[in-house]
Amino acid sequence: MWLCTRHGVFSIVRKKAGEIHVRARCRKDLEALCDAAALDQSKIIRTYPADYRWRLVVGQAQYEILMDAIVASLDYPNFKPVIAGTPAQRDKLPVYFGFHADMERWQDERETLRRR
Repeated sequence: MWLCTRHGVFSIVRKKAGEIHVRARCRKDLEALCDAAALDQSKIIRTYPADYRWRLVVGQAQYEILMDAIVASLDYPNFKPVIAGTPAQRDKLPVYFGFHADMERWQDERETLRRR
């Protein structure tokens, strides 16, 4: 699953039983997430040349702690202004606007097809 959060952008997958990979395109996102969850940053590994260069491999219990930290950070009514006001995330704002526009366009196209 992809998650866009105030801590960063993550791709989370279960590679095998008991092994969940929280992947990111930049280390600072995983560091921010670890800080929010009070987890050890030393477990962050670089996985070059993988498409996601940084990852944190965790078990179910640590995964739940990470997800709890993400849920606890939902204290805003609109995501984009939070990112604009977060110095470590602000540079991603154009990407979020692009993603938002692409998904809105997709939605509108589906509505148009359904009306035909």
